[in-house]
Amino acid sequence: MAFTENTLVSGLLVFYYRNGVTNHETCFNRVFSGYQGNSYLLHIALEEAQKDGYEYFNWGASETRECGVYKFKEAWGAREIGYSYFTRMIGDCTVSRRVGALEIQEKFSRFYYVIPFTWLDG
Repeated sequence: MAFTENTLVSGLLVFYYRNGVTNHETCFNRVFSGYQGNSYLLHIALEEAQKDGYEYFNWGASETRECGVYKFKEAWGAREIGYSYFTRMIGDCTVSRRVGALEIQEKFSRFYYVIPFTWLDG
């Protein structure tokens, strides 16, 4: 976590697994967006992963190559490598499909990953 005085500016959660580090979640207080807390924490995480001998740092998926998150990762020199998610529907998803991706996004956009990216196409 990154603080200015007693105020939380940014947070970062990474997972260490075998030979890699996965950036699971970054978040920041919009009031302090100019402080670049996420960049600061990611810089530290990358340095520590390299120092500790990890082979890769997984930035995670981006919705498209045009989105700001993709461009942010690209600016750090990230190299794109394909991988897959395993998604399992638990229960009946008829209501979710009927409501549609746009309404789900409007109501739950504050959550990191609400619906599979493929649902956004239709």
